[in-house]
Amino acid sequence: MTWLTPLAGFILAAAVIPPLLLLYFLRLRRSRLHIPSTLLWMQSVEDVRANAPFQRLRWSLLLLLQLLVLALLVLAVMQPQIEGQSVMGGKNVLLIDQSGSMAARDAEDGLTRLDQAKELARKLIESRYRDGMFSADPGETMIIAFSDRAEVLTQFTDSREQLLKAIDTIDQTHGSSSLSQALQLARAYTTNVNPDAAADLRPVAAPPSIELISDGRIADLESQVIRGSDESVAFLPVGTADPRNLAVGTLAVERPYDRMSDVEVFAGLLNFNLEPQEVNVQMSVNGVIQSVESVNIPAAFVDEGTAALIPGA
Repeated sequence: MTWLTPLAGFILAAAVIPPLLLLYFLRLRRSRLHIPSTLLWMQSVEDVRANAPFQRLRWSLLLLLQLLVLALLVLAVMQPQIEGQSVMGGKNVLLIDQSGSMAARDAEDGLTRLDQAKELARKLIESRYRDGMFSADPGETMIIAFSDRAEVLTQFTDSREQLLKAIDTIDQTHGSSSLSQALQLARAYTTNVNPDAAADLRPVAAPPSIELISDGRIADLESQVIRGSDESVAFLPVGTADPRNLAVGTLAVERPYDRMSDVEVFAGLLNFNLEPQEVNVQMSVNGVIQSVESVNIPAAFVDEGTAALIPGA
């Protein structure tokens, strides 16, 4: 059994148990009265003896119940944990995709895929690091966000607050999705990187358990290989399999040499769906709408014919 906060429990016990026992030692003295007989006053005599200060402690059911309640309160503050029979602990790495495709809003509640990924990550952390007597050792978790490059948001830790705070800092990017650098970072933190033994890059711990939260639109996914039989990667998908995914792929702005007071804007629209899509393209400058055009984009085709003039720009 392990204790998460033993010092807090000892402080609480030292603060409440001695005063409780002191109440049973110190009793108010009552005034002395003369009576003709004590035959029928034996119980009153016992009460007088019980109220004498600093007498020998007499156990009572009420005192036992009070001590039991205080003991349970102290144990709750100390947060005991009993390790189960199953093998837990170790290293966990949470890879969260923040690439451009994660900006798609294909959920029923209008959330982006990144919002869904962050919510799923929060649930994993909260369920893994639950407090309780029968909670097993969850080990430590590291969070890495990646798109075309990877970034370690927090190193291995068992702090639920620190992990949840790291998840909240993940921002949407517009880059492509590449898994190679993220996996390299995940493996680097369980490898001997001592500069005096650079040629001996042996694992210093068991391979981490990797959980990948993504929509699966990863360019180099097929080229990645699991290292060894102990390494595992669990894929946790977000988003729908066939979304209505459109994007602005290219954008160019230039001034015609014969009309220097005008600006031409060329936009390349991308359609990643299996069917053609008809959309309205709106262009605005400083919040003022300049043009709205209806464009039909064939499937897997780039329409670079959308252009607009901004007079006087």
